[in-house]
Amino acid sequence: MRNEQSLEQYPVWGIVFWVISLTALIVTVAWCAILGAGSFERASLAFTLCSASFATGCILGFMFTIFGDEQEPFGKIRDAMIALASGITGVGLAKATEFGALLGRVHIFAADSERNSSFSILLVLTYFVAGFFFMYFVRKLALNPALAQAGDAMVRIKISGDVAVVAVRIAERLSQSLLLGREEIDDVNDLDPEEADRLRKDLFASDVDHFLEACEKDARALLNIQPENIAMAARLHYYRVYFEKEDTDTRNAQEKRALDWIQRALIRDPVSSEFQTKLADLFEMQGRYHEAVSIIERLARDDASPQYIQQLLGYYLLFVQGREQDAIRNSMEFHERFPDESSGLFNAACGYAQLYTIEIRNLGVDQLPTSTNRIESLRILQEAIQADSSSIAFAKKYTGEGDSFGSLAADPDFLRLTAEASSK
Repeated sequence: MRNEQSLEQYPVWGIVFWVISLTALIVTVAWCAILGAGSFERASLAFTLCSASFATGCILGFMFTIFGDEQEPFGKIRDAMIALASGITGVGLAKATEFGALLGRVHIFAADSERNSSFSILLVLTYFVAGFFFMYFVRKLALNPALAQAGDAMVRIKISGDVAVVAVRIAERLSQSLLLGREEIDDVNDLDPEEADRLRKDLFASDVDHFLEACEKDARALLNIQPENIAMAARLHYYRVYFEKEDTDTRNAQEKRALDWIQRALIRDPVSSEFQTKLADLFEMQGRYHEAVSIIERLARDDASPQYIQQLLGYYLLFVQGREQDAIRNSMEFHERFPDESSGLFNAACGYAQLYTIEIRNLGVDQLPTSTNRIESLRILQEAIQADSSSIAFAKKYTGEGDSFGSLAADPDFLRLTAEASSK
């Protein structure tokens, strides 16, 4: 596979062009040897004449193509003719007699033939034209694209610096909030609408678009992308997911792009807890709960992992049937370590509510007021609401069929708890 990718970098025209050029060089050497007729001096003179003519043509071809931004072709011809006239004037001033005698020594006919000078001039013109078109095609097909690519790279370096500032600013405001089970940017309650709009504008700014498009282009071309640019693109695509509405084609496409770039970032840095966590979050969005839990459990066993990993584990385990007790344990242990937080409490309340749902379903009843799972869920939810009133909105959000608090949606104590808290 690696060899196939390498061959794609050399198009057919490039291979043919260089084969023809190499063949022409070999033919030139052989032709000069024939012209020398056994005389090293004459052969060297013929080769020098061919080389000088070819080099002169290359110089003119270079000058002709260097004005790449000039759309008017007559402008190019004008500049080229000025350069050519200057060169001819210089040659005319430089011992024209000796130069003519030198041309006369390159001959294919008899030494005293008058045709030798004409032949030499024809030889000069032939290699001059060959040099011109050689440089013309090299500039147009190889050098100019390479220079343009280098120019794009320099522009990208400048843009990447501006984009890095945007990425850092967004990361400072969104990282923890988005990784705590929030599903959309509008649900991040510690961001006011104006700040959310400002971050949205930053994230979808033209510089960010240009940077991400350039990274995508390099990736499709199988070019080597700087590791820091891969990481930046992965973060930006990940954050963009949360600014797209759920269950839309745009959201799904953005999730795919984020997943691709995060996996690229992990290829470069497989032990990155940041990108492993973001990968788990994307898996959770796509309903790949076992894969998400597997990643977070592996991180939880690493003492060097961030402390919020246990909190995430308590959250993701809620989506795996039969792991509710593990979710509750991890959530409560995290809350014991950080008593001022509320997400651990909320997730533990969800765990008990899910156990209550299983309990009444197995018993075939609609409610069971004396259930320990119900009592514990309401008690811990009350603590979560007291610690952070935003838990009310999330509790109400998850009262649909199949959601964590679905079995408590019509429970009088649950309704009283949320109603009393929301009226304060």
